Amino acid sequence: MGKVVGLIATGATAHHYLAIDHEFRAVMAWFNAYVVPGSVYVENAHFREQELADERVREHLRQLGEAVVMLAQKLRGVPAEPPPLSAWTRG
Repeated sequence: MGKVVGLIATGATAHHYLAIDHEFRAVMAWFNAYVVPGSVYVENAHFREQELADERVREHLRQLGEAVVMLAQKLRGVPAEPPPLSAWTRG
């Protein structure tokens, strides 16, 4: 709750990249996560011999990592309120 997250997903082809925005962002909102704008989608074509070989994707991952750290530093001490429905006590 209240954590900063960056979204990274992998898939066989580029056709599945929308799952990041359509599914993962909603799940993160359910838990009151602060989602960094933008995301990184990595597909099979970006790998060679089981290693991430695409330099553009590697750069995007670096940028996303920096954005997560920067936002986490700026939000340090800021409460994620109100609590998400997942944390409500049922009574």
